Amino acid sequence: MSISTLLVQSDLLQHYYERIKRGDVPGNHAVVLGLTMAALTIPRETALAGELYAFTSNTIASAVRMTLIDHRIAQLILHRLKPVIVAVTAECQQKRVQDIGGCAPLIDIMAMRHEQAEMRLFMS
Repeated sequence: MSISTLLVQSDLLQHYYERIKRGDVPGNHAVVLGLTMAALTIPRETALAGELYAFTSNTIASAVRMTLIDHRIAQLILHRLKPVIVAVTAECQQKRVQDIGGCAPLIDIMAMRHEQAEMRLFMS
């Protein structure tokens, strides 16, 4: 069983999990997250804003762990990005499933480089 199906009782989540096990679908974090939030009756706007905030704060936290910035600067950056999170959340509210797409090649490139890097630990 997946952690989501253990935490949340949802026929839709269970059905998706069974399709993953059969190999019908590849399984996708974003889909599971969306189904889990829907099963928990979290409003779409809250789910979108929460995921955007989590991504942003995790990225900033990585910069702190790498000692690129300190905690005060991290909080300042996060505070200044809140209007961007609100704006992107509002924009995404108007999107349909057919509009889903994403491209963050720099994040993918950095992850690939990290895998082969001689030193892979954070500095802190």
